Amino acid sequence: SSIQSSSSSIASSSQSSSSSESSSTISSSSSISSSSLSSLSSSISSTSSQVSSSSSISSAIGGNIVFFEDFALFNPTIISSTYSTGEFTNSTGIIWKYTHVRNDGGTTGSGATNYTNPNNIPNPPTLPTPVIRNSNITLLMSSEIDIPESGNYSIYFQYHQPFTTGLNFIFQLTASDTNTIIYQTNIAITNRAVLYEFGPIQLNITSPQQIRFVFRPKGGGQTAIDNITVKKE
Repeated sequence: SSIQSSSSSIASSSQSSSSSESSSTISSSSSISSSSLSSLSSSISSTSSQVSSSSSISSAIGGNIVFFEDFALFNPTIISSTYSTGEFTNSTGIIWKYTHVRNDGGTTGSGATNYTNPNNIPNPPTLPTPVIRNSNITLLMSSEIDIPESGNYSIYFQYHQPFTTGLNFIFQLTASDTNTIIYQTNIAITNRAVLYEFGPIQLNITSPQQIRFVFRPKGGGQTAIDNITVKKE
């Protein structure tokens, strides 16, 4: 493979914050069966894009941002607590396929944030924020995203537990065909309404590549996910 993950396991300290009241389990592997993803990949248009980010994101994270997703176009006029299935296209042409996902960040439609940020993570989420349901068919998956040149890259995303049941979800980074798992990790947290940032996931890319982001539950409660960032070191 022309993409290499710098680590096969990530400890709980990869998160930017921790709490004596919380518990977390994070594990990863380089390959798994992904037949459940293949059936959905054909319904997502093949789209590639190089994305530039705002100066506020760049200054907060540092480095050369090549992709940033804040889900601003995920049904922004309808902030809803109803879980839905469909797809939306962001401002640069990336298509997100979602199954049993809501966009209110767990606020039950109030329009207010539903998390605290005690560790002052830069650029915290604003609505819309996807919440993936604790269902065996739930999925949030992007179409192909261009990594335009070789080099070392870091990936980050933010998440929180919006409700009382502890979250438990799987994050996958796949090749464009979704059958090749570049990176996978399982995150389980019991600490309601505290914002976390996962990363960096460090990748060495030896030639231009396309990747996809995949989020799906693994039991437990719902998970709110936002501000996915890829930067070149």
